[in-house]
Amino acid sequence: MHDDFLTPIWAERHGDFAAFVTDRWRQTRFAFERLAARTYEAPWRRETPVNQCPSPKRLG
Repeated sequence: MHDDFLTPIWAERHGDFAAFVTDRWRQTRFAFERLAARTYEAPWRRETPVNQCPSPKRLG
């Protein structure tokens, strides 16, 4: 059974699986980063709503 891990077929399949897992991890991390950026720049977190002009007091 130990010899099964040394065959080129096993190595090829393991490489494909590792690439798949790595790709999915990067996609998940990217999705969380985008979600965090959208949450940080969400309209309810802005000081002035998008559809209103800033008041003269804030322009200072």
